Amino acid sequence: MHERIFTRSDRESLDARVWATGAPSPSVHGIRTLSMCGACLDHEGELETGVTTRVSIGRIANIPAIVTWVREGCAGIRFDYPIDLTAARRERLASA
Repeated sequence: MHERIFTRSDRESLDARVWATGAPSPSVHGIRTLSMCGACLDHEGELETGVTTRVSIGRIANIPAIVTWVREGCAGIRFDYPIDLTAARRERLASA
């Protein structure tokens, strides 16, 4: 059995558009990890723990979510309901 080492370039790059409650426009974040229930996002100070948001990833738009934790460089969000990971990994539509 051969062991394969995955590098960052082997993986698809996904971004999340996050509309925090009260924000005039969305912030865009790289996605570090993604599951049906939430995500770990790159973060540069735009998000705060407890903030409710709407998130768009791939072909899924306006997912209700909450920021559950924030650390230097990253933040965790929890979706209000499980998402379709296949749709999230597809290229977003031009109108989304």
